[in-house]
Amino acid sequence: MKTCLSEKFQRPIKTGFTLVELLITLAILAVLFSLLLTSISKAKDKARQIVCMNNLRQIGTALNIYATDNDGRLPNLWAADWLQCFWPQVGPLLGEPMTVLADKYKTRIYKCPAEKYVGTVLGQGPVYALNYKLKDASRSNASLYAGCALSEISNPGNTLLVGDAFFMASWSNSSSQISTVNESQAGIGYRHSGGANLLFVDGHAAWQEKPAPSGIITK
Repeated sequence: MKTCLSEKFQRPIKTGFTLVELLITLAILAVLFSLLLTSISKAKDKARQIVCMNNLRQIGTALNIYATDNDGRLPNLWAADWLQCFWPQVGPLLGEPMTVLADKYKTRIYKCPAEKYVGTVLGQGPVYALNYKLKDASRSNASLYAGCALSEISNPGNTLLVGDAFFMASWSNSSSQISTVNESQAGIGYRHSGGANLLFVDGHAAWQEKPAPSGIITK
């Protein structure tokens, strides 16, 4: 029987992947999976940043309501008597009253979803803090840092009111005030894609890349 030349030299039909092809396929899948994880991570970070910004806006609204009810003055930035501090004073206006120190673990609005230190041993406090410069020196002393009147702030559009804070100390001055743009125990916390969410006295909120200009810590 004669064999057709084309049939004689016909290559055998492949029935599977070669090792090289399999490795290339796995490498491509690994790259795609890595890109997918990166996208998901960025989406989660963005979602946390949005929640944080919303928290700050609500706190800012509560601060203005408090000032309206108290001769235009902000609440205490810090007090030796914990119940006279910022958080217990503003909490009721946010629907989250804080009557004892342990209440800080139960709050929602005070917690930035990107902060990792809330609720740890040693009692980390809320992760948002007021601008230390908004203190009324004439009414303050060693055991009380009273808030100033909003009318005393000359540049509200560029003066920090409250924002992301960073601290690893227990519930103390460092957990209720921002005194520096540096990431320190009483500084701004840059936890959102290399920046921080900040709310200014005039009511506008913005993301600020690290480091924030020192001029925002003013009055």
